Amino acid sequence: MAENNARLLPEYLKDLSVIDESLKNKFIKYILISIFPEDKKSLSLYLYIYNFVGQYENKDEEAENLYNYYRMTIKYTSNELAKELKLIPSNKMIDLFIDICNRMDALISWMSRSFAYIDCYFVKSRSHIKKLEHLAFDIYRNNIFLPFQKQLSDELNKLIEEDRNGNKAFRKKIQNILNIIKSMDLALPKIIMKKNIIIWTNEYNEYFEKPATNYWFKLFLDETEKFFSSKAIKDLQKLSTPEYVSMQLNFLEEEKERQNALFKGLNLERLNEIIYKELIGKNMIELLEMDSGLKYMLENNKNEELSNLFDLFKLYEPSLRNS
Repeated sequence: MAENNARLLPEYLKDLSVIDESLKNKFIKYILISIFPEDKKSLSLYLYIYNFVGQYENKDEEAENLYNYYRMTIKYTSNELAKELKLIPSNKMIDLFIDICNRMDALISWMSRSFAYIDCYFVKSRSHIKKLEHLAFDIYRNNIFLPFQKQLSDELNKLIEEDRNGNKAFRKKIQNILNIIKSMDLALPKIIMKKNIIIWTNEYNEYFEKPATNYWFKLFLDETEKFFSSKAIKDLQKLSTPEYVSMQLNFLEEEKERQNALFKGLNLERLNEIIYKELIGKNMIELLEMDSGLKYMLENNKNEELSNLFDLFKLYEPSLRNS
């Protein structure tokens, strides 16, 4: 992984060769097999690299070589991890993807700290090159996230559908994947340790553009429309108007809880617009005109059922104007 250059100091090249060998056998090796090195060994290697980099931070050729070595190490490891994702069946992708992202986070956090001196002088004095974390993040996003974005989004939406069908066992995985997707939108990514957990945050201000989140959310809206359209059709076939109304009110309470747990910060107004249209808007005439519909409720003083009907219809404002 190391570059060679006749202008580099011989003692630098000798020590870098030792570091390269140690990184391959004592750290990168374990990242690739998802078994992390013992803390003492990792700390010893970290301090050795940190002190080594500090000796050459203000020597242009060596500092540039270290910058490129850092880049190649991150790129090599991400390419190797991406090979795992290419081989995994779609239905097993979520677990592996979370695991690989955890490994990439550990790699970037550790490497960025051990090479931190490069940011202090070499990067700071050159406006045209990226900070270590930004460089690593771009490689991470390009090699690990973007090639699998569609597949990941599809598998995530399957888990959300499972949740809507009553299986809440996947919520932790859903939250993990959504957090990874959101992190891919960071404009100035910074990796930090918070309560012994490595997380990505924005270095300065909040980000505004959300291409990764918007990509998934558009697919999610399409799947939401299909899910609720199918649900409405099936429920109408087997339920009376009062039963349909009661079922949807209960389901919408569950959906509200799901949205609060999983989808904070997303365009919930647009999401609910689709849901209400499928459950209410497309079916309101049929619901009213069924034998158990509005006329029956009025003639038989079904006040509670009328109240439930109003509670459902008021969620979709056009239904009140047209009913």
